[in-house]
Amino acid sequence: MKTWPDGRVYRGQFKEGEMHGLGVLLYSESKVKKDKKYEGQFHLNSREGQGVLTKKNGDVYDGTFQGNHPNGKIKIYSMDG
Repeated sequence: MKTWPDGRVYRGQFKEGEMHGLGVLLYSESKVKKDKKYEGQFHLNSREGQGVLTKKNGDVYDGTFQGNHPNGKIKIYSMDG
């Protein structure tokens, strides 16, 4: 497990001290960032591969990530329909 001063918490696999493999990253409620939680694959601290990103507004992005961003086929479940 790794925690940051801004309140983020990571639980999962590491490689050479970096988030790498399967894991869950929880974002701080006080952080300006709109993300709440990412669960899936990491590659050297980057969201890479299959994963599910939950936004603070309740929207969910389920699919492939590259360079920390949704990429390729993504299913989006929106709270506002």
